[in-house]
Amino acid sequence: MSFPILVSFVVPIYNVEEYLTECLESLYSLERGDYEVILIDDGSTDSSNSIASLFAEKYKNKTTLINQENSGLSCARNTGLSHSVGDWVIFIDSDDFFHTENLNIVLEGLGNTTADIIIYDVYQYVDDTGVKKNMYRVPNPMIGKGAVNSLTYMEALYKRRLYNFVTAWDKVYRREVLTKYNMNFIPGRLCEDVPFTHELLFNSIKVEFVDLKVLFYRLRSGSIMTTRSPKKLKHIELNVEFLHELFRQHNLRDAIYYDYLIMLAKQVVNGKQQLSWRIWLELFKSPSSARKKFVMFELMLKNINIMVKGRSE
Repeated sequence: MSFPILVSFVVPIYNVEEYLTECLESLYSLERGDYEVILIDDGSTDSSNSIASLFAEKYKNKTTLINQENSGLSCARNTGLSHSVGDWVIFIDSDDFFHTENLNIVLEGLGNTTADIIIYDVYQYVDDTGVKKNMYRVPNPMIGKGAVNSLTYMEALYKRRLYNFVTAWDKVYRREVLTKYNMNFIPGRLCEDVPFTHELLFNSIKVEFVDLKVLFYRLRSGSIMTTRSPKKLKHIELNVEFLHELFRQHNLRDAIYYDYLIMLAKQVVNGKQQLSWRIWLELFKSPSSARKKFVMFELMLKNINIMVKGRSE
């Protein structure tokens, strides 16, 4: 691709034949020539690869199609990132799709921002009813603030318990920043956005929130987000460990951060998965609000019951 590339779209694909056409049509309908699309088929066993191949052939001047053995979303994103050459990178999950007009508005503004990450809002697409609707979110406290330090941004959202800032699919990343900090998703990790986003934001870069709904986020049964499996719960536990160490390294003493870890621990225990006692000990030694301390005590009792039941089975 010899033309200047403003943005690289990274599209991991795995068994999404029902949704992939809508995703790619929303992307390729951009009426501009300064973007590339990197399609990574992560070992699909349905017709996803055939669909991707049709688009790759139709738009071959701006498309790279990569076929790899199934390795998971993190590895597929890493593959796409390693092949990207644009000034900016956007990750989109292949069952979601863009509001193309609003996406173009965001892209038009990239040349005028000092930010390293642009964050935008999303709609929700409810698959079983076919209804597109606003996803309810408390208004982002950084609306109209322009480019701010990422630590300031993260603290502002933590204070309001707006933890949805961790997702990777509602952002535009300056690629040179991802390269500078050697950013990759943890291979094989579920809920991989959580460690990736935190690690990146702790580099004290510039972040700007744009109050536009750019993406339709698809809520569907069977997706990683809606499925609660022992493997997923184990990976949430691993994220608790990762974030606790990250918070410790950055000498964070505010309870707002550790309250989030207790919330994640609650997901594990309420899913009937035992949480490591070593993690419980670290959480107890960490700052947390009185309310979360009480929650943690209740969770420990549940954790004991899970342990006892596991030994008796």
